[in-house]
Amino acid sequence: MTVLFLAAAVACAAFALSLWDVGSRSPIGMLRAATAAFAQRTALLAGFLRLLAGAGYAVLAIVLIRFAMPPEALDLLPAFVVGAFLVGLGVEALVGDRFRSLLGIGRPPTEGSGS
Repeated sequence: MTVLFLAAAVACAAFALSLWDVGSRSPIGMLRAATAAFAQRTALLAGFLRLLAGAGYAVLAIVLIRFAMPPEALDLLPAFVVGAFLVGLGVEALVGDRFRSLLGIGRPPTEGSGS
């Protein structure tokens, strides 16, 4: 059962990171997309909803890790959370683009991106 909780936590972490588009976008690209979103209300609302959904998945990942751990090992919770998010980052790098395209989440064009 513990393995299932940890696998679900990694999946939730990967979903959160995919929604936030962390692994495949540079910090400059994120800044450009954020500033461009302030010009359009729909883009700003969509970004805010993605932020909330990602935060929900991140919290769910932490809760699942907490339930997977025995009470005497709770001092290792931060290490397990960091590990789950690092593995989730690897999963996001492998399937993040496909996941976002299945959800219909496209990347807004930015200046100099060639699109």
